[in-house]
Amino acid sequence: MPDIHQCHVPCPTASLPVKRVALLFMKPNTQQDMTLTLTTKHCILFAALLLMAYPACAQHTATIDSLLAEARQKDQDIRSQTLQLMKRINQPPVSDSTLDSLTTLSLLQDSIDQANQQLVEQVLKNGLPEHLQPASYTTLWLIIDHAEPEMQKRYLPLMREAAGKGHIAASHIATLTDRVRLHEGKAQQYGTQAYTFTENGRQRLYIWPVEDPEHLNRRRSEAGIASMEDYLRLLRESTGCEVIYDPKLTVEQLKKMESDAKAKDGE
Repeated sequence: MPDIHQCHVPCPTASLPVKRVALLFMKPNTQQDMTLTLTTKHCILFAALLLMAYPACAQHTATIDSLLAEARQKDQDIRSQTLQLMKRINQPPVSDSTLDSLTTLSLLQDSIDQANQQLVEQVLKNGLPEHLQPASYTTLWLIIDHAEPEMQKRYLPLMREAAGKGHIAASHIATLTDRVRLHEGKAQQYGTQAYTFTENGRQRLYIWPVEDPEHLNRRRSEAGIASMEDYLRLLRESTGCEVIYDPKLTVEQLKKMESDAKAKDGE
């Protein structure tokens, strides 16, 4: 099953505007989530102590593999639940209780993601470790891919090193590269990122502008990614919302569209 990423999500409702398509997290029970949050933080502290205590040996590697496997499971489980909830949100009317749940989703997201990111920083403290399980390298990329822009940019060179050694797929580097470029206000190279804002009272999902769109599918193919046409079809089917891709759209034009929409909504 493919990893669940932040760009592969449905459009939020108009009452929940966001600039970048990002997954939030479900918080069904406050007490349970509070316990989960504390447990996660304690696990990360324990993990950091383990990573510092163990020498560079097979036992140390097995510990890292185990911790990363647990982190990956939490990352993907919560995103899977969120996708199911978001699909229901795209089919109004949406109940107040559902909207109330959405307002708390980001809290659990932050807790899980921050804990996972602390783990990754410990694992990569002395560079890219060797002899991990293949899934562990993918998990390192996955957590970085879900991190804040600063962390994504900081670890992009190390992830490129991992790809060069055959530890992670070229498609993962394409996704991370596009994320970094989006946050820098640059056109993306592979067309993996979407951007959303409220327009005429509705959330519009745009593919972030792409440089050299005439050769986009060639770059995607070289990175092992499906064609843009197949990707757009999959994105529309999985999100249940309108997805707009204009090869001629520039970053400046998209930003102006967003600015004009905000001004109009404020009238």
